[in-house]
Amino acid sequence: GGGVFAGPRPTPDQMALNQALVACATAAKVLDTFDLALEDGVEASTVNIVTAIHRVAKTLSPVKDALAMRSDPSALKRVVEAARARLRSDASSFDARSLASSF
Repeated sequence: GGGVFAGPRPTPDQMALNQALVACATAAKVLDTFDLALEDGVEASTVNIVTAIHRVAKTLSPVKDALAMRSDPSALKRVVEAARARLRSDASSFDARSLASSF
C-alpha cells in the first residue's frame, strides 16, 4: 500500500516486539515479553505500548493469571508507566492516525 505514513518508522526490534506481543496467549506472557524487551534494550514504541495494554486486556483471565500477576504486580505498572511517560513526552503519537498508520 502507498498510504501516508504519520510518525517515525518502527525499528526492526520494535516490529519484532509487536509480533511477539500479539502472539502472547496470556496477560502474564505479554508482561514478561514487554519486560524482557526493555531489559534487552528495545525502546518500546507507542504502538508497542498500546499493543501490550490491549493484549493484557484481551487475554487477562483472573483465574489463569492471578498467580502470575501476584508474583510480579509491578509488571503491569511498568507498561502503564511507559505509556504515561510517552504521553508526557509525545502525546501526539497516541492519536488514531499515528497508531493506525504504524501497522
